Parts: sequence; structure tokens; C-alpha cells
Amino acid sequence: MEENSKDKQSHLLDPVQIQMLLEAGAEDSLELFSELIGLYEEESQEKLEEIRKHYADQNFDSLGRAAHALAGSSANIGGSQVWMKAKEVENLCKAGNGDEAGLLVEHLQATYDETIAALHAFISQLESSSD
Repeated sequence: MEENSKDKQSHLLDPVQIQMLLEAGAEDSLELFSELIGLYEEESQEKLEEIRKHYADQNFDSLGRAAHALAGSSANIGGSQVWMKAKEVENLCKAGNGDEAGLLVEHLQATYDETIAALHAFISQLESSSD
């Protein structure tokens, strides 16, 4: 089971970006990283709600902008798969394929949910190894 968790993390997360964030926090790195994850989780939930709303309203320009914002924050935190899915939605909107982009919204949400779980598991592993 632990191996499965690590496989999922490596698939969903960018270890280089996460290591950079951890190193930036020096001795308070775990606390700072946990705080960053909390902020990301809060803000990205708002962006996902916007994405769903804009798709429901068929407002594809706004959908693309919300996906762009989610992609940026996901890349910053090391959520590489969310970044890729959000960029795909954004690019489809820019290309005038809003309906096709909308079909990816549920998949984007599922990828986000898996990424949040992987980030929390990663933090738990760090906390366990620091004890």
C-alpha cells in the first residue's frame, strides 16, 4: 500500500518543485509547506467552482481564464497533473472549443482531488520521518 501511495504521488506531483518549496522554508519547511498546501486548497476550490459555473453559463472566455489561474497555482505547488489538465482546458477555450473543454471539467476535478490526497499523504510521510 505504501508503494502504491508513492507511485500515485510521483504520477501527480512534481518532486523538483516540492523540494524547492521545502528548501525555501529552511528549518520551518514542513510547517510552511503545510500552510502553502492549505492556501492552495482553499484558492483552488474557488477556481474549480468558477470553472464549473462558467461552463454551465457557456462563458468559455471566463472558463479559460479560471483554468489558467488554476494551472498557475497548481504548477507553483507541484501539482503537475492538475497543471496539465487545467492547461488543456485553457487551451481548448482559447481555440474556441469550449464545449470540448467543458467535458474535461469533471476529470480536472478528479485529478485535483487525487492531487490533494497525494499532497496530504506526502506531508504525513514528512511528519513521520521527522519524528
